[in-house]
Amino acid sequence: VLILRLSALGDVIHTIPAVISLTQAFPRTRFSWVVEAPYRELVEIVAGVEGIPVRMKKWGRNVRASRGEISDALRAMRGSTVAIDFQGLVKSAALGWLSRAPRRIGFDRRSIREKVALLFTNERVPVDPSRHVVEQNLQLAAGAGASAEHPGADWERFALDPERKLAEYRDAIIILPGAGKPEKIWPVERFREVAARLGDRAVVAWGPGEREMAEAIGG
Repeated sequence: VLILRLSALGDVIHTIPAVISLTQAFPRTRFSWVVEAPYRELVEIVAGVEGIPVRMKKWGRNVRASRGEISDALRAMRGSTVAIDFQGLVKSAALGWLSRAPRRIGFDRRSIREKVALLFTNERVPVDPSRHVVEQNLQLAAGAGASAEHPGADWERFALDPERKLAEYRDAIIILPGAGKPEKIWPVERFREVAARLGDRAVVAWGPGEREMAEAIGG
């Protein structure tokens, strides 16, 4: 089964419960997730599936120089019998079509983001657009045979090393204050108030260039 949700970070995270519900419904099935390269480790560690990295913007800018990477990605997608497009865009649905999967499942006309993407799917699943996107993704997964219920956490999936499990932090609440654009970042003082209310349960994480902001929040 080929999962299609290329980016961005928040959208990938919103798709993980649906993917886990699929892996729980079909435990003997091999799952691969086509995702932008920076998120490959995320889907492999958290969703527990193989990641197939793509770099759509880079490839679009210079197809000739990217031919090797494109060929490798398409080769990894081939052999799938089912492709499920959680993104609803032409670029994601087209990759499902290029994978040659005979079943290509996606959102129906009412819910899909780009109507042209319907040309590349042959099974369309209606979802409730008034529900949270996580629930919409679960409904799409249910159209492929999974449960529409939010899956429980599998803590053994999050092994940091043989001696230490992330389960040690199961009562912690992770605060991720960063964002892709400055205008999307919530004020530091607001995050600081949240961390103060959570007390010892708050753990602030950061990415490149965000350490100073994280330390200002505390936790």
